[in-house]
Amino acid sequence: MPPLPPEICDIALDYLHDDIQALVKCSTLCKSWLPTCRLHLYSTVCIPFHASNLEFRLGLINLLCDPRSDHLRPLVRRIIIVGVLQYAGRLLECLEDFTKLERLDLRGIRWIQHSEQRTNSYSLPRAAHFKYLSLQDMSVRFKARHFFAPTD
Repeated sequence: MPPLPPEICDIALDYLHDDIQALVKCSTLCKSWLPTCRLHLYSTVCIPFHASNLEFRLGLINLLCDPRSDHLRPLVRRIIIVGVLQYAGRLLECLEDFTKLERLDLRGIRWIQHSEQRTNSYSLPRAAHFKYLSLQDMSVRFKARHFFAPTD
């Protein structure tokens, strides 16, 4: 029996685009399926920050921002960050390296200032390539008495 053309295999793998477990298994089953599986596995990267598995999330950010992962960043089309933004600072710093990024979602981000010192500030790189920025359920809380310092 002759082998299936790669285009047919790609079409079959495209049907699995939202089944992460199946894509992981397929990527290890056949070397020629790995590029298509990676395309679907890394198209959306969701990083929820909460108490459980914080080390895993930080490890994922380190993996994505590591110079040795240049082959993964062009696959990412959407990044979703949920929770505490201070842990995602490194990811925001390397956003310009995600050349195919189309959408950045920031959800449930809480900035809390505990004293009169300035909070950490984050800015998006000028070279960030995404087209859509989604901000959902954001809040900022200041403990200081005055939001702006009085001027003379």
